[in-house]
Parts: sequence; C-alpha cells; structure tokens
Amino acid sequence: MDSSAAQPVPARSFPWLITRTYTFLLAGQSVSVLGDFLFDTTLILWIAAGFARHQAWAPAAVSGVLLATAIPTIAVGLFAGVFVDRWNRRTIMLTCDAARATLITILIVGSGLLPGERFHLAPIIQLALIYVTVALSTACGQFFLPARSAIIQRIVPAADLPKASSYSQVAMPLATLIGPPIAAPLFFALGPGWALAADAASFLVSFVAVWLAGINGAGDVRTERRGYAAELREGLSFLSGNRILVVVTVTAVIAMLGGGAINALDVFFVRQNLHASLSLYGLLGAGFGAGLLLGAILAPLVIERVGLLRSFWGAALAAGCVVIVYARADSFVWGLVLGFVAALPIAVLSVAVQPIVLRVTPNQMMGRVQAVLNPAISLATILSIGLAGIIDSTLLHGFHAHLLGLTFGPVDTIFTAGGILFLAGALYASLALRGVQMPKTETSEPAGNPI
Repeated sequence: MDSSAAQPVPARSFPWLITRTYTFLLAGQSVSVLGDFLFDTTLILWIAAGFARHQAWAPAAVSGVLLATAIPTIAVGLFAGVFVDRWNRRTIMLTCDAARATLITILIVGSGLLPGERFHLAPIIQLALIYVTVALSTACGQFFLPARSAIIQRIVPAADLPKASSYSQVAMPLATLIGPPIAAPLFFALGPGWALAADAASFLVSFVAVWLAGINGAGDVRTERRGYAAELREGLSFLSGNRILVVVTVTAVIAMLGGGAINALDVFFVRQNLHASLSLYGLLGAGFGAGLLLGAILAPLVIERVGLLRSFWGAALAAGCVVIVYARADSFVWGLVLGFVAALPIAVLSVAVQPIVLRVTPNQMMGRVQAVLNPAISLATILSIGLAGIIDSTLLHGFHAHLLGLTFGPVDTIFTAGGILFLAGALYASLALRGVQMPKTETSEPAGNPI
C-alpha cells in the first residue's frame, strides 16, 4: 500500500496580499478609486456636454470642479491631521465612506436624475450642487486617507511596505485605463445618474471592505490631549525636525511644480508639437497610464535592489531626464513611447514615498504628518497648473527660439523647465540624504495582527 496516500492534504489558506486585513483595505481602495474616476469623468461630461453645452462659461465651470477639489484639500487637509491622530481610524474610514456615498446620493436625487423624475434645475443651481458635493466629498477624503495610512503602518511589516505601496499605486493607473472609457459611453447612453450611482456604490463597497477587514482600532485613540493648537504644533515640529520627512516633502513639491505643468498642457502638446489630432489625446493618456502600471509593479524590485532613499531621488532624476527628452518629441509615436517611459520612474517615485513616510513617522503622528505632506503636494500641483496656463498664454505666447540646432516653442519650453525641476529635486534629495540611513526599527506590528 502506498503510504503517501494516507498523508493528509494540507489545507490551503486564501492567498491574501501581505495580510488578510490589508487585502480587504486594498480591495476597497481599488473599487473606490475606480468609482472616483467614473465620478470625475462624468462630472466633466455632464457640465461640458450637458447643461453647459454651447455656453461660453463651460470651460470655467469645468475648472470650478478642480477648484472645488483643491480648496478643501488645502484648507481641511492640514487641520484634519490632529483629529485623525485623536480618533479611532476605523471609525473615521467607515464614517467617511458612508458620508461620501450619502453625498453623491443627495446629488443624484437633488438633480432630478432618478428614473421617473422630471424636474430640471437652473444651471447655476446645478453647478452649486455639484461644487458643494465635490468639496464635501474631498473634505472627507482628507480624513480617510491619513487614517488608512496609519492603519497600513500598523498591519504591514516594515519590510513589506514597498510592496503594499506598489499594490496601492497599481489601483490608480488601472482606474485611469478603465474608468474614463467606461464613464463616457455610460454617460451618453444612460445619462449621468447611472455613473454617479456607480461611484456611490463604490464607497459602499469600500465601507463593507473596511468593516470586514478585522480592524478593531485598539491603540488608535490617544487619551492624552493638550489642545488642538498644541497638538498641531507638535506635529509640525516633528515633521520640520525630521530630516528625511523634510527632504521628501520639499522634493515632492519641487517635482510636482514641474509635473503639474505637463498635465495641464499635454493636450496642447499633442496638437502643437506632436502634430497629431486631439482625438489621439486619450491614447497618449492611456500610454502614460500603462507606464504607471508597469512602473508600480516593478517598483518593489527596484527598491529592494537600490534601497528606499536612493530609489526615491534616483527615480526623480530619471523622470527629469526622460521628461526633457519627451519635450523634444515631434511625432505622436515618439510622444506615446516617451510618455510611457517617463511614467516608469514617476511610478517608482510615487511608490517609494509612502514606505519612507511610514518608516520614519510614529503611528500617533501619522495623521498630522500626512496632513502636511498631502496638501503641500496638492498646492504645488495646483500652482504648477495655473502658472503653466498663464505663462503659455502671456509670457510665451507666440514664442519661438533656436538653440544648438533645436527649435523651442511655448509648450515644449515649459515641459523642459518641468524636467529641470525634477532634476533639481533629485539633486537636492541626493545631497540632503547623503549618509542618511532609514531607521532600523520597524513601526509595524506583525503580519496578520489586526489593530
């Protein structure tokens, strides 16, 4: 008799990503990010091709959505950190998901988008309702995101933080590739209500995922409180006194001062420099999204070989070089290829940031540190977008120059400056972090230990 036949077959555990708790959080985040892209694309189409169609103020109305996102990111983000560090992070996440689902449901009902509803709001009232919904939903996000980062710090071992950051970053380009192509036909076939309902449902899925994740919140709530202003100063003092956090923040701000300009003017680059139809603009974005996806997947391998800090400034250096070359592209094919290549180091840069911050920040400070870092990056991006548009329309309007056999126009000159900013950030980080080592101690609890 074959003795091996009597051996019990070992039970197979479910293939969790890092930990069971993290897998649930990642699943909820992925669905929520996809819902956000559906929501954002639908709002733009709803305004531009809907109630503001053929109106001279339509571009300004679409820009107002960006403003409605920017204001709470900056105004609420800084002050949310103290409360994120005070309150139960699981409760924060559940409350924010429920609130955002409710806000979008109110927008659907209040705008007359339910089946069978027949009333129509005046455009100004409709815009106001959209802006308020976007602003309040964004404000909720300023509590949700730092709370999730603090939870991830507690449940993921320090050695697995780059991998966790990679998984989180993968969700963004996937949503970029899937969300807008779904949102557009959904809007034109069924109207905005269905896409908005999908976004509301995505927050409910995130709510259920957080609920099932097995997070009990033990150790989250700080009993010692010294007043809001004192705790805020404590957080700012910690960040400003931590060399690594200062370098990460400054470098990210410098990089986004260049990156925002590229996002703002890429549509004009397609027409003026790549000499292509604007109908190909979406394909260019898809190429960039594919690069982000591949870069996020490869980032943990790069970080493991090179190290977190060197990967951070090295990725900024590589991104700057490729962006400068991208600015010289003069055909759509080259623009598509270089855009894909530029996205690779940008993805590595994005993946490296989170584990660096989580490794050097005590859990009780996580809300306040994230509440400075995130608004600072958002503010730099907004300033870059605004300045790029102003410079292109005024100082460099009609600009053409020749240097070393190269021809420079308005958009490619701004893109070149953006690449130089990436290089400046990389140079600063490489010098400021010379000789600096990541902390040896792990701030995370053992894998699978829910908080």
